[in-house]
Amino acid sequence: MILLLLTTLALASDVYEICVLRNQTWSDQEQAWKTDLVTSFYTSQTIQFIMHENSMEINRKKKNIQLKKIVGDMECFVEHENSFVCFDEKNNQFLWEFYYKNGKVTRDVMQVCLKNGE
Repeated sequence: MILLLLTTLALASDVYEICVLRNQTWSDQEQAWKTDLVTSFYTSQTIQFIMHENSMEINRKKKNIQLKKIVGDMECFVEHENSFVCFDEKNNQFLWEFYYKNGKVTRDVMQVCLKNGE
């Protein structure tokens, strides 16, 4: 019975492995994203990103999804009022934007290398 429950839960969620993480900051002056740091996980352990129906996990840290919306042609998931994640299917990457109270805007660009082990 427990095995059946685990199998059901596993099939309902997509598991992504992230190989490259780029930390970016929005420049109001240049109206463009500036890359601050690039981390590659090809030679070390990848980041595990799991999308459930109403939550997501990054390396087993669970975050609830409050709202789903479409931005442009991307499906987005609102974590809280100042943070949302979008999946860019065309470029096979997640874009996670953060809006700070001081006006600073950052995002993490997470390049997907595997989905569900493939």
